[in-house]
Amino acid sequence: MRLSAGAGLDGWRDHVVAGVVVLLFLVPAVLLVAGPKPSRLGFQMYSGYGMVTASWEDRSGQLHEVDLAHETASVRTEIDWTAFLPEELCRRLPSAVRVEVGRTQPGGLQRRSVAC
Repeated sequence: MRLSAGAGLDGWRDHVVAGVVVLLFLVPAVLLVAGPKPSRLGFQMYSGYGMVTASWEDRSGQLHEVDLAHETASVRTEIDWTAFLPEELCRRLPSAVRVEVGRTQPGGLQRRSVAC
């Protein structure tokens, strides 16, 4: 049996394809507006705003900036670097007596300082 071009089978396929295309745009648009803030391994995981900074103080009291591009694989702002990076920098910087890591987000500034 052969179906003609105007048969009902083509009609429901068109509706399914149109529905899938609408969903491809509608779901991300709703999640972008009403969904959660950017989080690690979640929707919008690459859309974090802000900046991460780190500095360390040597025994003479002089402050040094840390180039995070050399210390981390990727400085992604949605990761809470203040939770674990200060201790790691203390381990990597034997001359440091104090390390401070700061993270700016739309909600404000978050800083953490540890003595090495």
